[in-house]
Amino acid sequence: MRDEYRVFYRVVGDLIGVNGRNLAVITVWLQRAIDSKFQFITLKPNRES
Repeated sequence: MRDEYRVFYRVVGDLIGVNGRNLAVITVWLQRAIDSKFQFITLKPNRES
């Protein structure tokens, strides 16, 4: 999603725990238009995988 102030990114991947267990997750980031810096928004389990 994009507007004049920011761009949102959805990143899908796996987190691997110290016990070797995988957790499928989705993270959401935004990139601010004013300075192009990234900001973390949220992390949630990926129920699709």
